[in-house]
Amino acid sequence: MRDWPPITEPELLVRLALDDAQFRALARKYAGIWGVREYGPTVLERALSYPWKRPARSYLLRGDAVELLTDLKPEERKLTVEALARERHPIVAFGSNAAPVTLKRKFAHFSDEVD
Repeated sequence: MRDWPPITEPELLVRLALDDAQFRALARKYAGIWGVREYGPTVLERALSYPWKRPARSYLLRGDAVELLTDLKPEERKLTVEALARERHPIVAFGSNAAPVTLKRKFAHFSDEVD
């Protein structure tokens, strides 16, 4: 696995240096920018379906396919994990953040499916 990249993005460095009061003020500013979300059946359905289903074990998410690592043969699992972790850091998620539907939404902006 590669080393963590240095954090060089100027706006992120400024946010990381904020004290608690400054961070709360920034969060309020962002919340004001987002505005009020319109309530509708889709919003209610999403809220009522929480927490979203997730596998009980480590898995690979490829497109819409979820594959449990324990379903792979030991050698295939070892090679798969090594290949995926070579240039990346594994994602550790818990609760609803570990749900495939949540990860798909959070990583939708990546153009390369491997990402």
